[in-house]
Amino acid sequence: MFDFSLPAQAWQDLVAHAKDEVYAPAQVSFEGDPLGTVGIRFKGSIGTLSSCFDAQGKLTCPKLSMKLGFDEYVADTRFFGLKRLNLHSMVWDESKLHERLAYDLYRTTGVVAPRSTWAVVRVNGESFGLYSMVEQIDGRFTRDRFPTQGNGNLYKEAWPLASDADYYARHLETDAVTPGAAAHSAFLDFHAALSAASSAAEARSALGERMDLGYLANYMAVDDAIANVDGVTAAYIGADPHQYQNHNFYVYLEEQRDFFWLIPWDMDATFGPRGDFEAIPHWNSASPDCARAYTVWGGASVVSAACDPLFRALAADQNAYQSAVDTLLAGDFSEETLVSNIDRHAAFIAAAVAADPKGPGLPAWQANVAALKAKVPLLRERLLHLRDRVPSTPLILSTLRKNDFEGLDAFAVALAGAPAASANSEVGVSLEAQSALSGTKDLRLDFTYRNAGDPPANPWGQWIYFLLAIENAPPKLVSGMRLRLRADQARSLRIDLQSPLYDAPSEGIKFGWDVAVGPQASLVEVRFADAALPSWARPT
Repeated sequence: MFDFSLPAQAWQDLVAHAKDEVYAPAQVSFEGDPLGTVGIRFKGSIGTLSSCFDAQGKLTCPKLSMKLGFDEYVADTRFFGLKRLNLHSMVWDESKLHERLAYDLYRTTGVVAPRSTWAVVRVNGESFGLYSMVEQIDGRFTRDRFPTQGNGNLYKEAWPLASDADYYARHLETDAVTPGAAAHSAFLDFHAALSAASSAAEARSALGERMDLGYLANYMAVDDAIANVDGVTAAYIGADPHQYQNHNFYVYLEEQRDFFWLIPWDMDATFGPRGDFEAIPHWNSASPDCARAYTVWGGASVVSAACDPLFRALAADQNAYQSAVDTLLAGDFSEETLVSNIDRHAAFIAAAVAADPKGPGLPAWQANVAALKAKVPLLRERLLHLRDRVPSTPLILSTLRKNDFEGLDAFAVALAGAPAASANSEVGVSLEAQSALSGTKDLRLDFTYRNAGDPPANPWGQWIYFLLAIENAPPKLVSGMRLRLRADQARSLRIDLQSPLYDAPSEGIKFGWDVAVGPQASLVEVRFADAALPSWARPT
C-alpha cells in the first residue's frame, strides 16, 4: 500500500490540471515505511487521461493513472532501486489482470518487458483502491536488462519510417550520445535500408542486421496471442495517409553498436479481439490492401501493418514466428496454464478488489474474470489462424445483400467485437441455431441489467454495447436497413448509428431509432432519413 500526503488544495490543483502531467511534491510511505518527499503526477493518453474529463473539465473516470518520481525533489531517493514507478488505473480492464498476464508472457519468451504487480493507493487518508504497479522503462531499466550495452538511446514509439532526424528526436526518452542528427543516424540508416530494399530477402537481411529476428518472432507471437490491438501493429494515420504512427512500445538502441530492441508497453487493451481491428489484414498477410484505410474505435483510421517495410521483411520467412506460436500454445499460452495463472492472480487481488471504493465491485469483477477465462479458447483459435495465415473474417454486415448468418460460424461472431457492459450488467453474443428467426441461424444477444443498491445509486447507469460493423459502400445505394427482431418480452429497442462524423463520439447520445419488439418475430425497417435523437435528449 502507498500512502500519499499533501495539502488538500495541492491535490485539488493536481486533479484540475491533470492533463498537464506536472509533478507536485507529496510525502509518501509504502507499507507504513516513510520514503520522504517524492513527485506525484497524473499520466496517460487519450483513453486514460484526456477522455476522463468532460467539456467543462469535470473528472468523469473513477480514478486516474499516476507516475511517481522518487528522485524528483531528493536526488538520491529510490524505491527498491527505481527512480520512477507507474500506477495504472486499469479503468478499461475490468478483470484487473491484463498487464500482469501480458508482461509475464513476453518475458517467458525472452522478450525484454517491465515487471508488474498491484498496489493499493491512499491519498490524504482516502482510498483510491487498486492500481496496477508497473516498472518504468528508462535508463536504469536498460542498464539492468542490457548490462554491457545499457547506456544507449531509448525511444518511445519511434519506428523506422521517417527520413528526418527531428522525428526521432521527438521520440527520444534518454539521450546517451551526442544530441543532434548524429544521435539518430542509426535510425535514419535503418529507415533508408528498409526503403531501399528491392526484394523481401534483401529487406529481411537489412532487418536482421539491426534487430534480432528470433526475438521479433517471439515478440509478435505474444502480441498476437494476447490480441494487442493497440500495440506495434496499430498504424494510425492522420491528415497524411502516407504517414502513420503506431503505439505502446519502446525501442532501445544499444550503446556500442547500431542494434535495436523492441520493448512492449501499456497492456490494458489486450485479451479481447475487436471486430474493427480483426477486419484489418494482419501484419503477416501476404496480400494486404495498402490503399485502404480502416476505421477503428472512436473513428480513428489505421492502415494495415502488413504494408510497413519492417513487417514485410519479418513476414518474408514465417518459420521462426510459427515456431514461437507453437511454443506458446504448448506452454504458457496453453489453456490449462493460462487459466491457472488467471485464477492465481485473481485470488491474490480479490480482497483488494472487494475493498476498492472506485472499482467495479466484487460480483462484477468476478464476472469479468470468468469472461476472461472464457475467452482463452477463442484467443488460442485466433492465434492458430494467424500462425497459418488463415483469414479470420469477423462478422461485417453487408449493404449489398441480405445478411442471413447462414455461412457464419461462432468464431466469426466472436471476432466481430467483444460486447461490453456496465459494472452491474452482463452481456453475451452467440450464433443461435435452435430457434432461428428465419433460416437456420440468427444472432442472439443476451443481457442482464442490475441496479446497484436499493434505491439504486445510479438508476440510469446500466448499459451494454455490441457494435456491428457495416462494410464500405457508396452512401447513395443505402437508404436504410431491415432487421428481423424478437425479444423475450415486449420491449423498446434503441438502435444507434455510430459514425466518425460525430464531434463528440463518447457523449452517448446519437441519432438512431426506437423500435418496438416482442416475443413474436417481426420485420422492422429503419430509414436513415428518419434517424433522430432520443426523445429525452436535448439538441445542442
